[in-house]
Amino acid sequence: MPRKPQPKETEVESMMEVMLSRSYVEFRGLEPFSPAINLYESKQSLHVCIDLAGVDRESIDVRCAPRVLTVQGHRPRPNSEGVGAVSVHEMEIPDGPFKREIDLPEDVAVDHVKASYDKGYLWITLPKTK
Repeated sequence: MPRKPQPKETEVESMMEVMLSRSYVEFRGLEPFSPAINLYESKQSLHVCIDLAGVDRESIDVRCAPRVLTVQGHRPRPNSEGVGAVSVHEMEIPDGPFKREIDLPEDVAVDHVKASYDKGYLWITLPKTK
């Protein structure tokens, strides 16, 4: 016959669940997350598309070296105040600081890099030097 859990056991288990879920949600932002990218190549250029939904254009920093592209910034947590939520069941959208370093397959002309930001995607065009 299985024994019935004691009130203290279920209380401790419940507290552990809360602590573990809080630590994940609250502390996962300590290190920058790495946004998803697509890297394309044409005859004259490399083209990078970075998924930055919810990021203000002003908070994005793009730096380029001949073989490395670095993009960093900060994505705020989505504002859920208007929905009247009392608990969180899933929290998969990363927020906080982000940083992505992309090794480029060819040297690029760093003085001619162009970027545009549209509908949450940052597009960076990097002309090849050859």
